[in-house]
Amino acid sequence: MVNARPHQPGWLVAVVLGSAVFLALFDSTAVATALPAIGRELEISSANLTWVVNAYSLGLGCFVLVGGRIADLIGRRLTLVIGLSLLAAASALAGTAPVFGVLLAARVLQGVAAALALPAALALTGQLFVQEPMRSRAFAVNAVAGSAAGLLGVIAGGTVTTVVGWRWIFLCAAVPAVLAVLAAIALLPRDAQKPRRRTLDLLGVALAAAGLAGVLYGLTSAGQEQPLHAWLPAAALGGALLGLFVLRQVKATDPLLNLSLLRSPRTLGGSLGIAAHSAAYTAVSVIGSLQMQLAAGATPAQAGLLLSPVLVIVIIASALIGPVLRRFGTRLIAGASLVLSGAALAVPAAVSSSAPLWAYGLALTVWAALGGGINHVALTRETIGNAPSGQRGAISGIFETATHIGGALALAIYAGALAAGGFSAAYLWAIAFSVAGAAAVFLLIPRPSARECDAAPGDRSTP
Repeated sequence: MVNARPHQPGWLVAVVLGSAVFLALFDSTAVATALPAIGRELEISSANLTWVVNAYSLGLGCFVLVGGRIADLIGRRLTLVIGLSLLAAASALAGTAPVFGVLLAARVLQGVAAALALPAALALTGQLFVQEPMRSRAFAVNAVAGSAAGLLGVIAGGTVTTVVGWRWIFLCAAVPAVLAVLAAIALLPRDAQKPRRRTLDLLGVALAAAGLAGVLYGLTSAGQEQPLHAWLPAAALGGALLGLFVLRQVKATDPLLNLSLLRSPRTLGGSLGIAAHSAAYTAVSVIGSLQMQLAAGATPAQAGLLLSPVLVIVIIASALIGPVLRRFGTRLIAGASLVLSGAALAVPAAVSSSAPLWAYGLALTVWAALGGGINHVALTRETIGNAPSGQRGAISGIFETATHIGGALALAIYAGALAAGGFSAAYLWAIAFSVAGAAAVFLLIPRPSARECDAAPGDRSTP
């Protein structure tokens, strides 16, 4: 007698999980083109506007450390529902925020919501779809949803801001989030497995979040030439709290972040490389949007459309780069792409204020064309694809944290540079980060052995 094949969900469930990924990432890019409009209404300087982006990164970068653990404790379906519900509430709060402080609080909550929803959605995809070809298709839906969120976020964010105002970027995201909650409750199977016992180090998360907030505030304020007493205490306290976080992780038996893995040159080099790439991407998407609107007079819709070729190139290059990586090796391509894309940032830095609007968009597109479009894939495959199978989960946590925190720290520095030296100064910092990231890749990541050259590195889908 032939055993019946176990039942697994179809396309509808895959779309629900992909929608969760899309919604969690949509406002991370949609807000970039709305920053000048937010600043005008809430009377916020260009430098301080970067906190609208960094507040989200702070929530996501810190709480992504515990998102998977919460799913283990209370169940993946329940975690996804809670994350999407929080996302809907936070989006509504952001869209109705009367003052800047409330908007920042809402953005932090959006980041926390994404930190809950993203790992739960990805884990549910792996849990529910166990047979091919549907398993690969379900993960492909997640990958496409993540890429589409970045592209549509930039275009829709600019268009919505121009037509009906920046608040509707958030309000329009709240309704689909509610629908996604209802769909998840109706279509996803209840959590049947017994939750695993995992420690939930909320004190560690609090130390990391408070420490990063202090350091980010110090970096942002220092560049604006504020007196030492206005920012140094916060920066020093932030550094001390981060030190306590590191000590707590080193001594913990089940740490949030297994820092001992950074003893591996490949993990350390890849993490520094992805932090540098994230810093450069932040310069292109956030500083580039501000430059087009404040220096060239573009509308948010025009800025979004001019940024869209960057994301199109990133999506296409990520899909087609596989054979090149196998031919030349991920280490070489990752390092070279950081060098080339870093050099390309000299183009938007040199654009004259009297240049036509299209020149700004073309200057930013050069970054993607000269390597920015493949950095993430190359570094992911080098760092995680070549990691020992038993350590890939922990190394993924370090890699994702470096991605979000690298962009946040860089944006804080750009904010200070923007206030002190203008857009060119911010781009020069981005160039420096790219060069430093390339140096880390070439100096730390070992050359591939002959055996590694013959085997393609593992793939990892990342939105």
